[in-house]
Amino acid sequence: MKRHGFLKTFISVCSGTEIFPTIASFPLIKAIGHLILLSLVCASANIAMRYHPFNVEFEKVCGELQNKFGDLSYTAAGVVPERSPEKPESIVFDDLRVDYFPALKDLAEFKPGDDCGGGIVWTPRSIILWDKTDDKAVPLIPLIVPTFVDKTSLKEAFDFYWTRMSAQSDSKSTLQTFAKLYEIPSSQPILNDSTSFRNFQSNILSVPLRVPTLYILYLASEMLVNILLISPMYILVFTMFSSLLGKSDMLGLSFRKLFVIGLYTGVPGTVIAALYTILQLPYLDFQSVFLIAYLVYSFPVFNRLRREFVKENSGDHS
Repeated sequence: MKRHGFLKTFISVCSGTEIFPTIASFPLIKAIGHLILLSLVCASANIAMRYHPFNVEFEKVCGELQNKFGDLSYTAAGVVPERSPEKPESIVFDDLRVDYFPALKDLAEFKPGDDCGGGIVWTPRSIILWDKTDDKAVPLIPLIVPTFVDKTSLKEAFDFYWTRMSAQSDSKSTLQTFAKLYEIPSSQPILNDSTSFRNFQSNILSVPLRVPTLYILYLASEMLVNILLISPMYILVFTMFSSLLGKSDMLGLSFRKLFVIGLYTGVPGTVIAALYTILQLPYLDFQSVFLIAYLVYSFPVFNRLRREFVKENSGDHS
């Protein structure tokens, strides 16, 4: 029996349907292994193609922030700009805006304006990422959050964040109430030195991360979640419907074999959707592109399997 490694199988699947009768005999663990390898390749390509342009822009933005605010100073009040920490300041880049407010109460008067679609509001003890929706600034995520320094158990730490997430969803919070939920308490030291904007670390759920590192994790997870979690769930649903509609009987395949074939049928769609995402093309997202390609490719795949099944049965009768 010929061996079908990842590369050989990948090329065969993307170049035609001849291999699919053979794929039906692949063990499920092999299909999952190939899917993991494909996801790692796509994640690496996403990072390689999109990180450098982001980092160039990030360096430029950090330079302009540095010119505007000076270093970030860590004081008893919290994280404040080196220059004029008592004065509100703002700076706008293309579609991103950064606003500093010396006190949390100043956020009540914040309006997004027409010059950007989102940005960051920064007070000494809260930093919040927001997006503009219906001309309102809608809070998205905190970029720094309280740590577990005063928590004695994992349960207390979980309860600590659960109460904030619950309050966040119930209050339909404004930027001010959202920032208040995630404000660093005065009893918690943040850092004990000053730093540049380039070296600032965001504290996401108590894990210190620099923005470039955070972006790399985002680019990798964007592919891994889509390819290893969401796409297989769609394939599983389509496999269940195919089985219920009698395709497994029509093709002489068990549910497991039908699912394995579905995973490999999704390979071209995964590649196309990954390229679409890497190139940051408009209108569609990863899953929309994947589903369109998967459904289109499934027709010739099932036709091939049906012809093979008819051929084998006619050979048996003769």
